[in-house]
Amino acid sequence: MNVTVRLTDDRYRTYPFGVIGVGTPLTIFLESELVFYADYAAPAGWCRRIGDVQPLQLTQLTQDRYAFCGRVRDLYSDRTTSDTCHHVLLDCTLPLNLIVAELEPRRQIASPAAPFAVGDLLTGIVHLTPLWEDVSVPPVGEPVQAVVRRIERLVMRPGPGFASYRSESELPHPELAPDQVYLTLDISTSPLSFRTDGAR
Repeated sequence: MNVTVRLTDDRYRTYPFGVIGVGTPLTIFLESELVFYADYAAPAGWCRRIGDVQPLQLTQLTQDRYAFCGRVRDLYSDRTTSDTCHHVLLDCTLPLNLIVAELEPRRQIASPAAPFAVGDLLTGIVHLTPLWEDVSVPPVGEPVQAVVRRIERLVMRPGPGFASYRSESELPHPELAPDQVYLTLDISTSPLSFRTDGAR
């Protein structure tokens, strides 16, 4: 399955194996940028719980932006600050690490840590980015094997080619900004063993 992710300067600087090019094999967690629960105007994305039966899917909208429907396989809620952030492992035909913030965290002592639970269906819109397995392990997650099939650079530096896409064979320098770089990855898929008790 092909998936397109955005590669930022920060992520590329932490890549431990030198240069990324077409054909480079990667072991990554497929991660969302921060999304907000039930905030449909959030520019980075949103998610919500649904009760209706909907097929699991991950559908590309534009470049790294995807609509998804996934089942919660595992979750971890971080309440170390005044904000509540939920790390969610979703089965969307691929394992997706969803990072969810609540605009108004519920403060009842007896309330669950998230407005959803293992086994629930979530839908929403996300932007995807790679997280290197060799560098960082999220609170919940499942790495996937991928191969870089295409590199596209949106040129945002003043001069010829401004605001146009350019194909690259490799990315020799980690200073990408202000250009935007997108990797199209061929991700190996295998059936995900879903368990409603949250075990992996």
